[in-house]
Amino acid sequence: MTDDDASEARYGSVPPVVRAVYGPDDLGSVPVFRGGFINFGCWDGIPLDGPLTAEDREHSERQLYRRVLDALDGGGRRLPDGGGGRLPDGGDVRLPDGGVRLADGNGRQSDGDEHPPDGDKRLADGDGRLPDHRGVRPPGDAGGRGGRAVEVGCGLGVGCALALREYPYASVTGMDIHPDQLDRARRANATLLATSPERLRLVRGAAERMPFGAAEFDHLYSVEAAQHFSDLDAFARECARVLRPGGRTAVASFFVPGDEDRPDAARALAERLDSFASGLDAARPLGALTGALAAAGLVDVRAESIGASVWPGLDRYLAGIDLPVTWPRNFLGAYRDGLLDYYLVTATRPA
Repeated sequence: MTDDDASEARYGSVPPVVRAVYGPDDLGSVPVFRGGFINFGCWDGIPLDGPLTAEDREHSERQLYRRVLDALDGGGRRLPDGGGGRLPDGGDVRLPDGGVRLADGNGRQSDGDEHPPDGDKRLADGDGRLPDHRGVRPPGDAGGRGGRAVEVGCGLGVGCALALREYPYASVTGMDIHPDQLDRARRANATLLATSPERLRLVRGAAERMPFGAAEFDHLYSVEAAQHFSDLDAFARECARVLRPGGRTAVASFFVPGDEDRPDAARALAERLDSFASGLDAARPLGALTGALAAAGLVDVRAESIGASVWPGLDRYLAGIDLPVTWPRNFLGAYRDGLLDYYLVTATRPA
């Protein structure tokens, strides 16, 4: 049995289009996703009546992470200084697009994000095929520091680094099903992994079968990954299992509005957007997630529409760059026609 066979036996098969987009195609290297966060962004506070810069785009991606992390009570207490001095000095930091961003005079990265430095230091057990971590507590002391958090679908791990820098988490575990993404995440966060291994852990696992013990985390969050999950019911059950009593989850992604399946919306989205036509994104109703979380025993399940903070800004930015394809401009129209919206969904495991 090959390593890939063993991984598929453990986590289930990854759809070929998902494997390609986050593997050889490396979606994080596309200029639209500058900075490596790979999300559509939250554009609140960014003026949309003039030209938008690449820095505006990257700022929008960071803001979406902050919107999600702010929704997690306790861990959502953003540090007043943005976390300056909490993480080690990374020096000059190399960006995914080959540019170099200098650290500021206080040793803090000027944009507040981890990016690939020279060299490739890995975790002691890390080659993308990590052992099962059930029953193994993540590093760090939860007492008084916001507890332990896990990001499901961490991609390049730059969101994990943001969470550690700007929020009082004792530790953050980034989990992704794609070994290529985990390899990139280790390169992107090599300095942090080498100097603060007790703060950051990167492991392979599926949203539907997480390699963690029961009640292992205080917070679980996921940013623009749930549209790829194969089984939202299984994901919700895993959320309930790995969260401690009183723990919180926050999920940001796009769904079809409403509680019931809408074949008409699914067909229309496949006609307008290649990501739905190819199977990369799934046209599921919002109720599929909220209902699954409630059925798994989580309480205070809430869904907030944030499409107005996402789609107009994204489309305004796309209008100003040279796109190799035009279909991404159709997200805004799908939103305006009620076929799709962007949501922040939160829930709590009963104490």
